[in-house]
Amino acid sequence: MSLELRACSPNTILSNTERGAMFDILSGLDGCIVGFDDDIARIRKVLDSLQDHRAEISVRAERIRERLALEAKLPPEILTKIFVHWAGNEYIKLPQTQGPFMAVSQVCSRWRGVALAEPLLWGRLYVLMPFSKQIASLVHSILSSRGGRGPVDLRINVYNSNHWEIMQNLVSTYPSRIRKLQIYTGSSRYLKAIVGPLKPMEIDHMRIFDKGSSDETNADLHVLEDCVNLEGIELMDDNDVPLPHTVIPWAQISRLTLLTSSPPAILSNILHRCPALVRIMVRTKKSNQNASSFPSRLCTLEHLAELYILGGDDVCHLLNFLVLPALNKVHFQDRIDWPQAEIKDLIQRSACRIEYFHTLHHIVPTEDIIPLMRAMPHVIEFRAKPIHPVSKPVFDTIIQEHLAPHLRTLTGWFIDRDSLDSAVAFLQSRWSKSASGEYEGVSYAHLPISQRTATDDDYLRKVLRGLNTKDRCVSFN
Repeated sequence: MSLELRACSPNTILSNTERGAMFDILSGLDGCIVGFDDDIARIRKVLDSLQDHRAEISVRAERIRERLALEAKLPPEILTKIFVHWAGNEYIKLPQTQGPFMAVSQVCSRWRGVALAEPLLWGRLYVLMPFSKQIASLVHSILSSRGGRGPVDLRINVYNSNHWEIMQNLVSTYPSRIRKLQIYTGSSRYLKAIVGPLKPMEIDHMRIFDKGSSDETNADLHVLEDCVNLEGIELMDDNDVPLPHTVIPWAQISRLTLLTSSPPAILSNILHRCPALVRIMVRTKKSNQNASSFPSRLCTLEHLAELYILGGDDVCHLLNFLVLPALNKVHFQDRIDWPQAEIKDLIQRSACRIEYFHTLHHIVPTEDIIPLMRAMPHVIEFRAKPIHPVSKPVFDTIIQEHLAPHLRTLTGWFIDRDSLDSAVAFLQSRWSKSASGEYEGVSYAHLPISQRTATDDDYLRKVLRGLNTKDRCVSFN
């Protein structure tokens, strides 16, 4: 039963029942006030934190604006000299430097104008169709440039027939300028149309994304029989019916990518035909078929050195690749769960030969880093994102036990503020001189922005000035 309090003057004497009820109400209101005060305090704390983050981001944004403002003031002639140095022969002579890459569609108009005005420097083309007349003109300029650095790697995305004839004419007009042809296509009929006019012996790599039927695809793939130098092929299909691809010259294939719905049995038959295989990127569909013959077929792959596990519905049988004697580079390249205990044990038992260990996208538990390094005494490149920032004890253990003494490249690690000194000591302990007298070292480390302060930035600037030279680089982002 609820009690209704009657309105009364201040001089009215309350009954004991009314007095007790009012004390209960007052106690409840006081509790609400305390709760609101706590909420207000938390909100103020969050606001203060947001203000601090906003100030830090504003400072970074202002620095970027200042740099862009400098570029905006430079005349086109200076920008051209910078681009020529960046994309030209002088830049790529630096040790361990790959050819530069510029996404022309993602840079400002001034840089884009400079890049498009220098067709001789282009070595790779990625054309997404349909495209504008300006892009067609650019492709024509690049392919027709007689003074270019060399053959052009051409990658074409074709998902409809718009402008396909234009690209076909361009490719057939300058076949000698094309070294590597990659085709992403929604139908293998485009493959037959574009490869036909080319000199097949000059094509060493094919990439086919096929949505057609198996019969149609194999009929169009007969064009590959003339590709005597074909060493790499990437086959992808969305069908539930596996593609047999009987016309492909498997014996000469050294680089294979299979992103298909084929079960392990089909994959096993394909691998049996590829004795020269050096690199494989593979993802297969889970199947109820017996895959017991899969490990036995791997014994023919005595030259396989690189393994890319791209995930899929079932990756357990793919880990049988780890027992191969020449394997020294392993990539986990899709968002797959970190292997369970028995699979992890297989990795660690087979890891003594691994020199390159990459886990892109998925996260390695921090507690597994030390066991992995202990199992990989010859690892040179270790790319893995820990699930938590790497702590000081982890770095101290690596240094004290002299784990991974050959490690030269470390990528993707999150470093907390408390472990900065240990991280720097770790980086410095990994510098060494190569036979040519040049320094090599760990190339990348990552400090979470959310934990950075102005003091950290000052400290990192001093560290980078001491560690970075032309031939070695450490970056804290």
